Amino acid sequence: MSLPPADQLSKPQYEALSEFRYQLRRFLHFSEQAAEREGITPLQYQLLLHVRGFPGRDWASVGELAERLQVQHHGAVALLGRCEKAGLAERRRSLTDRRQMEVHLLPKGDAILARLAALHEAELRSLQGTFQVANITAFNNAAAEPDAVGRTRAESEWFALREELEQQPAAPAFDTAWTATVGTRVTPLVVSRR
Repeated sequence: MSLPPADQLSKPQYEALSEFRYQLRRFLHFSEQAAEREGITPLQYQLLLHVRGFPGRDWASVGELAERLQVQHHGAVALLGRCEKAGLAERRRSLTDRRQMEVHLLPKGDAILARLAALHEAELRSLQGTFQVANITAFNNAAAEPDAVGRTRAESEWFALREELEQQPAAPAFDTAWTATVGTRVTPLVVSRR
């Protein structure tokens, strides 16, 4: 599946995508600086956040963290090792399934996460009306029409790009997959590569 020609996007769609990426980068830059001021790396902050924010429980497996961080399993293991060395998190054997290891936050990691999460929530509140994908109507309206298999154009483009990248001989790992809500559907919007 190939991507549609660039001339199918309108100037307002390019402007909307540019504005989204700009606001996204501003938020990520804020996040990186906040984490560094706390003495941890941005990835360590993300690991702490994903452990505490994992749906339904206050721990996560290494595989779940790798998925949420969009890194290879061994990369998540290395990052977790650095978090353990810094006293932020620890692995514990599951009480219900002795084969599984659970990642839990330690008090130091919990305290740092609480401070950073409060800063991030305040920053997101300050961006209301600016950093809302729903406001990028030029992109959403054009991308919301489903194709023959029921995917929106944005979904089709995202899957095509991902498939193309995965078929490359030494395809780079996906760093982050950003999503936008289009109506009631969650639509992949941007994929960045390392």
